[in-house]
Amino acid sequence: MDTTTSNSRHVNLSAYEGVEALENFTPERFADYCRDKLLSSDKFVEFIRQHCAHDPDWQGKVAEIGSGNSKLLYNLEKQGLLKEGLGIEISRSRHEFANKFAEHIGSQRVTNLNEDVFNLPTLTGYDLVIGVDIVLQLISPLFDKAEDRLLDWVHSSLRPGGRVLFELWDFEYFKALLAQSDNALRLWEEFPASDPFEYCLATLSFDDNKDIVWDKRFIRRSCGQRSEFSNILRPYSPEGITKILAQAGFVNPLVIDCSKEGPDGAQGEFLVLAQKAL
Repeated sequence: MDTTTSNSRHVNLSAYEGVEALENFTPERFADYCRDKLLSSDKFVEFIRQHCAHDPDWQGKVAEIGSGNSKLLYNLEKQGLLKEGLGIEISRSRHEFANKFAEHIGSQRVTNLNEDVFNLPTLTGYDLVIGVDIVLQLISPLFDKAEDRLLDWVHSSLRPGGRVLFELWDFEYFKALLAQSDNALRLWEEFPASDPFEYCLATLSFDDNKDIVWDKRFIRRSCGQRSEFSNILRPYSPEGITKILAQAGFVNPLVIDCSKEGPDGAQGEFLVLAQKAL
């Protein structure tokens, strides 16, 4: 199935086009933004250090699906945990930002691809494939069996004993609020000073598949200009994703509850790590 043609209108494939567009950043704001993004990925770096990089077979080959600005790959490189990194990002604006980010920090070990992961051949011998920032929840609604195809791709790309790491939200808190609010929940968020956008106003609802529709409106810091996009997100529970990973051939699952930590706690954030059998 060619997702480029058959799903070209799916909102998740185009939602992040224009995000982190370089023309929205002054040199000073760009530098501050990169610094803040590196700091925001520290929790994932420490998790990978503790649970993946200790493996005696670790070679530092790491790929990230939906890598965005590649902050996590760059932070892993900075911390000496990455020898060969591959970032796969479908948004051209975020891909261009990632390349500028690499120049800014002097990255030498990360390659960024502006591609749809479903149009790529499987990789070979990777230690770790990452899907944080709820990327699995964005990919699964794209088409029937998207979840299965992604997990097959990941499994084939790993070496025996390699691992996959997902960050997911269970959305139980928001689902409970939606049940009491006639299927329309409104939220707002204020961004750090380094971000060219100051606020996000969001409306959440369920679609017919019980996926969450997240409509977002962003307000520029300097002029009040607005931009909008929508995501469709598939909720996962720790028990549900553990079962799905087992069916895809992964073993030794580890689930870490992050729901009481950081700004994503209300969404029911958790990490799940699983291994390709030796």
